[in-house]
Amino acid sequence: MEKIDRSKILQALSFVLETCGARRLALRYIQKAIEINPSNVNLHLQASRLCLRTGETDMAAFHCKKANIGVGLKGFTLWFKKEKIKAKKSVNKQDVADTFNNSGLYLMKHGRYKEAAACFKQALKAGGRDPAVLINLGIAYTKTGRHKDAVNVLEQAQKLGFNSYDLLINKGYNLFYLDKYEEAADCYESAAELSSRDSTVLCNLGSCYQRLSKYNKAVKYYQLAIKINSKDAAAYNNLALCLEKLENLDEAVNIYIKALELEPNNAIIITNYAACLSRMGQLKEALKWCDKALELKPENYVTWGLKGNLLMDMGRASDAAKAYSRALGLAS
Repeated sequence: MEKIDRSKILQALSFVLETCGARRLALRYIQKAIEINPSNVNLHLQASRLCLRTGETDMAAFHCKKANIGVGLKGFTLWFKKEKIKAKKSVNKQDVADTFNNSGLYLMKHGRYKEAAACFKQALKAGGRDPAVLINLGIAYTKTGRHKDAVNVLEQAQKLGFNSYDLLINKGYNLFYLDKYEEAADCYESAAELSSRDSTVLCNLGSCYQRLSKYNKAVKYYQLAIKINSKDAAAYNNLALCLEKLENLDEAVNIYIKALELEPNNAIIITNYAACLSRMGQLKEALKWCDKALELKPENYVTWGLKGNLLMDMGRASDAAKAYSRALGLAS
């Protein structure tokens, strides 16, 4: 079944590329389709027509013979003219756009995001500014890290009056990575109104407000997210960080403990926990956890820096110097 699907997709891509004038690229795709399904008559007919249009008459004859429609340049020419007239009559721009869009969705499903983006762009050329296709293109750009381009096409969809959940969360994600936290938060707020039970959206909202130093708001959304998904260690960790910023150290320590119950070998959470204990004056306990974090992740210069601070506060200047030296070496 997979082979049949692939050959059909390649044939569709070849057809739409041909209608756009990209004949050699169309020929390459139809040849790939023939490799998958060598006995398909329609594929050989399409290949023969493309070969004839690109001047490759020998290959046109070969594929024509494979399709059992006869050999001879004169016959090819007559057949080609008929096919050209048929193609002009049958080509519908919306059909071309739909084919490109469906091909893009297929490619995106299989992780081929750059090729998918190319298909979605062709769909837009053929069928105009379809908001659904714009959103698909925005998602493809998101997957390839093209955050500005993603925001641009998603905003085009919004101008057409389209404001779906997928659009909002993808736009928010891209804005966050562009350091536009206020705008990202607005997107996630709108998404949360459409689906208030999505813990990921609530965590993303918390992250936006955390970056904006609006810690009370961040705490609110992390707590809401945890009510929905109580197994998310990262949400507990970020909640504890915000509580620290609000000087709620006792509560922060308890939250770190819950995070560690979920992920006991997470070096980042352990380091944050150790730092909180340090702020509370529990230096020996903090150093113990700091050493555990370094056992798990010895290349973490932040943990080495924290260890240096702890040792210095404990009056162990020589050991602190070694820790700082290790931190500086890793950081550089």
